[in-house]
Order: sequence, then C-alpha cells, then structure tokens
Amino acid sequence: MSIMSNLHSKEELNKLYNSRYVDLVMDNDYDAGEPLAKAIKSVFPSAKSVLDVGCNNGVHMSWFIDEGFFVKGVDISEAAWEKAVVPQELITICDLREPLPFNGEFDLAYAIEFMEHIEEEALDQIEKNMRLCTPIFIFTPGNQSGTGHFNMRPVEWWIEKFQGYGWTFLKKESLALHDFLMKPEWDEAQSRFPFMRKGIMAFKSPAAHRTIMEKKF
Repeated sequence: MSIMSNLHSKEELNKLYNSRYVDLVMDNDYDAGEPLAKAIKSVFPSAKSVLDVGCNNGVHMSWFIDEGFFVKGVDISEAAWEKAVVPQELITICDLREPLPFNGEFDLAYAIEFMEHIEEEALDQIEKNMRLCTPIFIFTPGNQSGTGHFNMRPVEWWIEKFQGYGWTFLKKESLALHDFLMKPEWDEAQSRFPFMRKGIMAFKSPAAHRTIMEKKF
C-alpha cells in the first residue's frame, strides 16, 4: 500500500479548507503577517525571495510584498486561490505532499501554522520539497488543536525530526525571530493569532551550498 493511500484525499482537504475556513484564517491571522515579515527581514536581511508554504489566500504574502520581497505561495485549497488577497498568479494550487514545481528558486521558505496539517507519513516528501526549494526553512510547531491538525507535536519533536533529515537547527536565528515577535509593539497584531510566538523555528538545509548562507545569516 502506498503512503499516499493512507493520506487524506485532495477532495477531502478541499472540503475541509473551504471558503468558510479561508475567511476564518483571514480574520484571525491577517494582522500577524506584518510582524512576521518584519521579523524575517530583520533576522535574514539577505533574503529577497520567499515561498509561503500553505499560504491560504495570501494572508501573509501581502505583508512580505509590502516589505519588498519577491513572494510566491503554495496551497491545496481551491477556495483560497479564489479568495486570494494577492494576485492569483502568485499562488500555485498543488498538493504539498507531492513534488513541488520549484527547484532552488527561493532564498527562504516559511510555513506558519501549516506543518500540523500534514500527516506524519507525508513529512518525508515535505522535507524533500523544502530541500529542493530553499536553503532556509522557517516554521511553527502548531501543537494546539484545530481544523485539520493531524500531527500536533512540540518544538522538540520537530527539531529532532529535521535534524534527523540532516537540517541544522538555527538556534540563534530562531531566538531572534521569537524575540522580535515578542516586542510589545506587536501585542495587538498577535492577539488573535498568538501561535507563532510559541515556537517559531529556523533550519538550514543540508543542501544549503548557495551564496545566501555565505552572507552570514
């Protein structure tokens, strides 16, 4: 039996991440995108191109565009694409549990409240996708209950998991991202979406031989 046969189907996930879900994320998550974009720009100043993994309708992408990044997003939800708050051509509808149509195009990728939506059996493919796409991967653990949260794990589990793949946990940079998000000026922006403060992590790919890692992130 293949791994994919054990996973939720694309049809099931599109029913789950429907128009109502897209609106809920937008309402709760929009303001949190500003401190995220500014935090990444502050801690990783050499990054110019970013991939939003599990981008929904571009709820965070719009803030990265405002900060001058070149941004693309990927998501499985057709409703998210239909309700995009960024130009639709910037969002690719695809199943992230399958190979992505990108190869080394991004300085950095981020996945905010996304990894818990991926079944554990599919994480090997997610890791392969990220290794091909980018030298730096930033994500949150998402260990609280919620819609489609199939794999809720603590920060320590994710660190061990990605170190097992050969990624380097960037402790200093992860702490800097956390400290930036914890500034009192972002309390209101984070009030309805506090999760990224709880355990944001940054990793360097084992395939990170590109110049971006030579720029002293």
